[in-house]
Amino acid sequence: MAGKEVVQLYVHAPAGKLAKPESELKAFAKTALLQPGQSQTLTFTLTAADLASYNTAAEAWLTDAGAYTVRAGACSTPGNRPPFKCPKKWWCKKATSCWPRRAPWPK
Repeated sequence: MAGKEVVQLYVHAPAGKLAKPESELKAFAKTALLQPGQSQTLTFTLTAADLASYNTAAEAWLTDAGAYTVRAGACSTPGNRPPFKCPKKWWCKKATSCWPRRAPWPK
């Protein structure tokens, strides 16, 4: 029977100073209608900004250095995939705000 499949791209970040979930959905795409035995190649692009987390102390989006693992498939079930290396910490974007800083909430 012919069908379509949604391919999900998950990234697992290295343990670092930034709090991150174990795995994050970063992209997804649907195949064309495929006949049994037919395949299709889907291409995903990840940037340093896609891997970044917000660091409140630095007031910036940062990408930790280390080994990242990418999984692509129909679900988030872990699989054995070789990691790719991010050679250094990246400053992706300095945060700016139109709101002035305020004192912390009273306790």
